[in-house]
Amino acid sequence: MGEGETLGLVLIGSDKTLLTNHTGNKSCYAVYISCGNIDKRIRTKESAGAWLMVGQIPAAQFEDRAHKGLLHARLYHICMDIIMRNLKKASREPVEMPDSSGALRLVRTILHAHLADYPEQLLISCTAANTAPHSMAHMTHFEDSNPHPLKHRDTILALIDKATKAVDPDRLGRFKTHCTSLGINGVVKPFWRDWKYADPCTFLAPDALHQWHQFFWDHPMKWVRSKRLLGRRETEMRYRCLQKRVGEKFFGAGFTSLNQMTGREKRDLTSHFVGILNGHPKITPPIMDCFRGLIDFIYLAQYESHSTETLGYLDEALAAFHDNKEAVAASGVRRGVRRKNRFNIQKIELFHHVRRLIEELGSTPQFTAEQTEHCHMTMAKLPYRHTNRKGYAAQMCRFLDRQEKIHLFDLFLSWTKLVVGDPNLADPNEEFTGFGTISPAEFAEHLLPQQVQNEFEEDNPQNETTAFVLTSTISKKAISFADAASLFKLPSLEALIVEYFKHGKRIRDGADAYTDLNRNISLDSLDIWYKVRMQLYAEQDEKKVLPLVTVTASPPSEAQPFGLCNFVLVRDPEDAASSGIRGASSVFSLSIVLSYARSLCCSIESHLPTRWR
Repeated sequence: MGEGETLGLVLIGSDKTLLTNHTGNKSCYAVYISCGNIDKRIRTKESAGAWLMVGQIPAAQFEDRAHKGLLHARLYHICMDIIMRNLKKASREPVEMPDSSGALRLVRTILHAHLADYPEQLLISCTAANTAPHSMAHMTHFEDSNPHPLKHRDTILALIDKATKAVDPDRLGRFKTHCTSLGINGVVKPFWRDWKYADPCTFLAPDALHQWHQFFWDHPMKWVRSKRLLGRRETEMRYRCLQKRVGEKFFGAGFTSLNQMTGREKRDLTSHFVGILNGHPKITPPIMDCFRGLIDFIYLAQYESHSTETLGYLDEALAAFHDNKEAVAASGVRRGVRRKNRFNIQKIELFHHVRRLIEELGSTPQFTAEQTEHCHMTMAKLPYRHTNRKGYAAQMCRFLDRQEKIHLFDLFLSWTKLVVGDPNLADPNEEFTGFGTISPAEFAEHLLPQQVQNEFEEDNPQNETTAFVLTSTISKKAISFADAASLFKLPSLEALIVEYFKHGKRIRDGADAYTDLNRNISLDSLDIWYKVRMQLYAEQDEKKVLPLVTVTASPPSEAQPFGLCNFVLVRDPEDAASSGIRGASSVFSLSIVLSYARSLCCSIESHLPTRWR
C-alpha cells in the first residue's frame, strides 16, 4: 500500500431470485454492491440505503443442455468481469474519490467480502461440486475434525492453467471432465483473477442464513425427528408444550405442516432445541454434548464482536461436536447407502474457517445473505411489478434510476427547508430565504436510521444493567400477600421476597445477622404488573442499548391453566453493591421474578456450558 492511500472496502452480494409470485418463471440474477467503510450498524439496516444494484446477469437458456452448468458459470464470470472492471483497475492503481464530506481521497479498492450462499460460493471460487470453496478438502474429508490446507487464488489459477494446457477449453465435454478431476468447475477466466489482493478463501464470508440456520433445519432437526431419536410426533409435542414467549413464534400447531420456513422461524426453533431434547431416554450425554456443541457454535459465531477468549469458546464448541458425533452416528440417524454413518456435509467443513474469517473480515452478522434477500424485494421484485413483463430488464433499470433521482431531489428540497413544518428541519414561522442553516453534515445525521430509544435516559425504574418501562395502569394495585400468593399459586411468595431483600441487605451492610426490613420497606401489600418491558445494555458493548423486550407474568386462567410467565435469567454476583431497582416506588412484582429466576438458575446450572455459570 502506498503512502496516503485510503482502503475502499468493496462488499458484493449476488444471488438469483424469482420475480413472479405464483405463476411464471421470470427470474433475475442481481448483483449488489456496498462499502465496508460504512459503519456496520448503519449498513445492515435496509432503510439506510447502503446497498445498490449495479448489474443483472442474464438468466440465459442455452441450446447445449448437457453443459448448461458450465456455460452459466462462464457467463457469470464474464458479466462480473465487465461490472467490476473499474473497481479492479482502482485496486492496482488507486484513484481519487470524494468522501462524504467532499474531500478527495486516494482510494485503492479492495474486495473485502462477497455475500453468497453455498452454491454461489462454489461458482465464485471456480470450485467443483464435491470439493470445498475455501480449502483443498474433498467430499470424503468434510467430516474431518481438523481443517485442510486453504485453496488460495494462486492454487486455483494454477489448476485452471494446468487444465487449459491439457485440454482445449472449447471442447466442453472433455474439458469439464478433466476440470472435475482437478476439483475446479471449468471457468477459464475468473472475474477476480486480476483484482489485486482478492483471494476467494478470504473474501467468501460466512453466511449465517444458509450455512447455520438452514444447516440446522436440514440436518440436526431431521436427525432428532428421526424414529431412532425423538421422532416426529415427540419432537412436535415438546415444542407445542413450550411456554409462550413474547417476541418469538409459538408452534402450538406444530411446524411440519409449514410449506416454507423463514429465517426467523428457524432461529426460534434453534433457541429451544437443546431444551426440548433434555430428559428423553434416547438422548444420552454424548448425544446431548454433540448437539449442544453445534448450537453453541451457531450462537457464538454470531457475536457482534469477538476477543481471543470468545474465539476460544468457538473452538471448544466445534471440538465438542466432533468429539461426540460418533454417538449420534451410532444412533442410526446417518444410516444409508450414501451416508454410511458419516458426516460428509459441506457446511460442516465450512465451520473450520469461521474463526479465521472473523479475524480477517470482522464479525459475521454483517455478512449474512439476508441483506441481499431484502435487496431483492426493493430492487428486483418491486421494479418488476411496474413493468409490462416484456423486456423487463431495461424497464427495471429505468425504474430504479428514476426512483433514485426522485429520492435525491426530495433530499435537496428538504435540505433547502422547503419541507416546512418538520421541527427537525425548519421553523414553520420562518420565511424561506434560500438555503437554510442546516449543514450537510447535520442533515446527514437526520437521515440516518433511527436508533433504539434509550430508556436509561428516561425517568424509569432501573439498576446498573436494566431499565424497566411500566404502564401507568397497574394490573393489581395494593394487593395483599395472601391474595397474591393465591392468585399466582405461590404459597411461599412472602418468604421468597423477604429472603431476596434480606440477601441484598446483607451485601449492602456487610452484616451476618438479619436486619429488620420493615423499618425501611413496607411489606403489607404489592403493586403487580402482568407485563413489563425491559431494556438491557449489549453484553459486548456497554454503550449500546438493546431493543425493548416484554416480560409477561400472568396468573393462571381458564385459557392458560398454568399462567403465562416468561423465564428470566438474572446475574446477581455475590459482591454486588446493591440489589433491587431504583425508582419512584418499590416494584415488588419485579423482585418476585428476580427471586424465582435466581432459584431456577441453581437447578439448571449443571446443564449450561461452564462459561455461562
